[in-house]
Amino acid sequence: MKQLYFLGLWLAATSAAAQAPTLPPPTPLPSSFRSGSYQLLDAARWQAAKLRYNGVPELLVQNADTKDSAPLVLAPSQVRTFTIGRDTFDVVHNLTVPGGTPVAATFARRLFRSGNFLVAEYVVYRHQPDQPLAYRLLLDRPGGHVAAVLPLEPHQFRAALVPVVRDYQVLASQLELDPNVLPVQLPELLAAYGRWKQNQSGSATTR
Repeated sequence: MKQLYFLGLWLAATSAAAQAPTLPPPTPLPSSFRSGSYQLLDAARWQAAKLRYNGVPELLVQNADTKDSAPLVLAPSQVRTFTIGRDTFDVVHNLTVPGGTPVAATFARRLFRSGNFLVAEYVVYRHQPDQPLAYRLLLDRPGGHVAAVLPLEPHQFRAALVPVVRDYQVLASQLELDPNVLPVQLPELLAAYGRWKQNQSGSATTR
């Protein structure tokens, strides 16, 4: 109970420091081709080109061979990863968002690494372009297994994260009981979980 109290103080402090936090907006749909590079699934070499990712699971490529013709269209099954500007996108497989239909393969933008997870952004443009639905994906590695799909609505976010951290009972209880835990705290939440996992592994090796 004491652990839960102190974890609650920490989470309350981080949420208080971000009163009425503003979530980062989803990646906007590009209006033109931008400089980037891509790596095909069956090739080790990166290729520089003008790229456009238009929100549907396909990558448009404009290079020397397509400069005066229609761009090359690549499906996720053909691509390993690509970069546009400072953003890196990986292919994720067998993805299902809440209320959605399964997607065999699509692209997700890398955001940050925290704890044992790589966090990526997946955006669904099934409504108006200015009203996309954004999700946070927890991956074990770039393009790897999707451990969780986290909506950015606070209640749904907490409920989706609980199964991931269930073995850390203190943190799982905090997510279930504390409505002040917000999606913007995901880096801190995953870092706390990662430290706990590391301590558990260290304790096991010293027994």
